[in-house]
Amino acid sequence: MKNPLTRFVGLGILSACLAGVGCEKHSPSQTIPGYAEKETAKHTIEKQTSMVPEGASTNAPVYFPDQQKPQ
Repeated sequence: MKNPLTRFVGLGILSACLAGVGCEKHSPSQTIPGYAEKETAKHTIEKQTSMVPEGASTNAPVYFPDQQKPQ
């Protein structure tokens, strides 16, 4: 037969798992110093670069060659 202490330990582990006792996930802005400022700067730079229109290439590939009209 099992020892009552072993049953208590097993029951304690099982109840801890079912209760959700464990590691909590914290956002990086709460745990890393200066992370929020870096993220806002990063988003600002991304927004500024997204507002700049892309230029058209002067050496674009020709997919459909010019068709010659019959004479």
